[in-house]
Amino acid sequence: MLEVQIRPATDSDLNLVHKSWMRSYRKSVAMQWVSDSDYNLGMQDRIWRIIRAPGTRVLMASPPDDTITAFGFIVAGPAALHYVWTKEAWRRMGVARRLALECFPTQTPSLTHVTKMGEQLWQTKMPSAHYDPFGVP
Repeated sequence: MLEVQIRPATDSDLNLVHKSWMRSYRKSVAMQWVSDSDYNLGMQDRIWRIIRAPGTRVLMASPPDDTITAFGFIVAGPAALHYVWTKEAWRRMGVARRLALECFPTQTPSLTHVTKMGEQLWQTKMPSAHYDPFGVP
């Protein structure tokens, strides 16, 4: 099993979070009709607004005692999973699950952003989760 340390994101981690979220969410079904210019302008603002909102947690999954390498990240509010992402090389190794359990050990969060892969995970791992794209600060 992959050894994973869950830690708060540093300021330098936030660039990876922003860049990865922007790139991967662009491919989501919800964004297929949005122009590139509208997407780039709107999502940049949306991501930073979520990250900076009171109560938002940004956590990184990394090897133990390593603040450079990142397996993935989660952006979560008190009751909302905004985004979870794992680098392709470490997918299907429980990284996203560990991040989600760290933020939501006993409750099922609402989901504010769903990708194609996220939809599959939602339906198989968290079918009782509620999708609320407006649940954003």
